[in-house]
Amino acid sequence: MKQRTVIYLIVVLFLVGQFTTTDTIETVAAAKTTESTINEAVATLRNHFKKRDTDFSVSATFTGDYDSVSKSKLESTIATYVNQIWKGAYMHTGVSDEGDYIRWQLGTSDLNVRYNLVGDNLRITVVGRDVTYYTNASQENLVSQKITQIINGLNISGKSDYQKAKVIYDYVTSHVIYDYDNVGNQEYTLQYSAYGALNNGKAVCQGYANLLYRMLLVAGVDNRIVVGTANNGVSSGAHAWNAVCIDGTYYFVDATWDAAYAGAGLPYEYFLKGSTSFSKTHTIEYGDQKMESAFASYPVATSNYSVSSSLTNTNTTTTTIVHSAVTTTTNSNAIKGNLIYSVVVSYSKTGKSVFAVVTGVKKKDVKSVTIPATVVIGGVKYQVQRIEANAFYGMKNLKSLVIGKHVKTIGAYAFSNCKRLAKITVKGKKLKTIETSAFSNIKKKVKVIAPKSKKKAYKKLFKKALGGKEVTFKFK
Repeated sequence: MKQRTVIYLIVVLFLVGQFTTTDTIETVAAAKTTESTINEAVATLRNHFKKRDTDFSVSATFTGDYDSVSKSKLESTIATYVNQIWKGAYMHTGVSDEGDYIRWQLGTSDLNVRYNLVGDNLRITVVGRDVTYYTNASQENLVSQKITQIINGLNISGKSDYQKAKVIYDYVTSHVIYDYDNVGNQEYTLQYSAYGALNNGKAVCQGYANLLYRMLLVAGVDNRIVVGTANNGVSSGAHAWNAVCIDGTYYFVDATWDAAYAGAGLPYEYFLKGSTSFSKTHTIEYGDQKMESAFASYPVATSNYSVSSSLTNTNTTTTTIVHSAVTTTTNSNAIKGNLIYSVVVSYSKTGKSVFAVVTGVKKKDVKSVTIPATVVIGGVKYQVQRIEANAFYGMKNLKSLVIGKHVKTIGAYAFSNCKRLAKITVKGKKLKTIETSAFSNIKKKVKVIAPKSKKKAYKKLFKKALGGKEVTFKFK
């Protein structure tokens, strides 16, 4: 048996927090020493990464007349196979702890690539030594457990892609703050991880993106981690965000920056954006993720998603926020009677306004809901000006709705799937916006009672919102 062995050394560097790799390792794949095919090699290497193994070897055997191939041709073939194995290990699979999550949780690693000819067959072995990760296996187990608990607690099973993405995005932006304490400290790798975001409640952009990636995939919403540079109007630097699939089309989101807006009670600025508006502040430019090729096989929207995710009126022009300094606050999850409220601080050209929004309901089995004109929270009286998206989604027993006189906006899917809802009473004259699918899948015959002075405007507004339903109007 003829055998020839040549040893190569390939050094693979993942620069912590810098989103940079060498050209040879833009993607990965794996296998055990005993594996015989490249697919097995990919699966095995991926498993080593998932288990946070620091030392391992992975082999693949390729049958063919390799003994008669020239040295240059053989080395080119080996490079191709190694690249396929390497790429496969962090290829996007739709499994939450694989794909991009592996890629952006690797620290620094040295890989030896060896090959030998056994007869006419080629055997390649990738040997990993002292491979480092941002987290260890124990921490990753805790991340998996906690994400499962959170997703179960959010009660989003059976909801639409948009509804799942919005609820999870709200959770991340409201539970994680930017880790200013460790910016620049590359020794502290938890700042780049989902573990740091979940366990410590703090992370930098890479940690936000990793957590959102995992949570969305667990909930069944496909997404990718995107890296590049971003400019907030004050400075520019390396950054990470996500591309999220809603009903087959991908939109960009930046949970890091929107966490600042959420903390200030302001509308999201970077949720489900199309490439046209998002590229004004974000540029994909690292490795194989150039803007022109990163999502070549993905249907990325050019326009923003049509359902507003803002907590305030979408026509409001908000002040510019520098993402390192937001001081405005909001009170959230105040329960009064059966309704859940948040207090929002909104900025527009005319100045600052503070009001309450209805975000949900404590008991969903009620037959009627009345949105009051005002609510007292913390000893302060606020006008109730908005019903938030998804607030009363799927209340199967709801038959009657009264909308308070100060409500200006009804959010997307707010009363969607309230299948018995047949009577809507509007007390005020300020209602201007009913967002997409706010009253989808309710009773086919609906009665709307409203002020006589708003007859023309409200007929137009509700006919559009209740399209396809038999609507009876009463104005008094």
